Amino acid sequence: MIVDKSEVMHLRRGLEAIVGQASWHTSEAARSDAGRQKIHQLARLIAESTVSVIALVHQIPAEDSDGEAARAKATRALLEELAKSYLYLNGTVIYEKRVPGEMRSRDEAVLKQIREGDSAAAKLSVWGMAEKSEPLLWAPDVVAWCYRQAYFEKDASFYQDLERSTQLLIV
Repeated sequence: MIVDKSEVMHLRRGLEAIVGQASWHTSEAARSDAGRQKIHQLARLIAESTVSVIALVHQIPAEDSDGEAARAKATRALLEELAKSYLYLNGTVIYEKRVPGEMRSRDEAVLKQIREGDSAAAKLSVWGMAEKSEPLLWAPDVVAWCYRQAYFEKDASFYQDLERSTQLLIV
């Protein structure tokens, strides 16, 4: 999700106002009518304030049973696309860190390889945050959930607003 610096505080405040609490998880909110209403509102706000990029791995080989190789491939492709098309040379990327352990270590190893490489993505400033309480991390969660609903659950109503401001990056 790309947010212009001039829009960051507006988006952050808007997300907080719609959610009305200190933390958010889209899958949990979707269990109630009120939560689904908030998801629609959040999707509209995100579509108006951002450009989203979804890195989609087309086929995951059977030997990648935990999806970690696909995740690494998607991460590399996403950061490369962000560096080349949106955040040339000086962009900052914030992502949600996974819980401490092997999975977080794998993410950190992939990011280290990217930083030490010579691709455009190596020039990005990439920061992980562990908190679910950061409103700007709620937006990618909403976008991903809405995309899943449209293409895997066959309910496009949640993704409708986002579709016009989202780029699909097929990896």
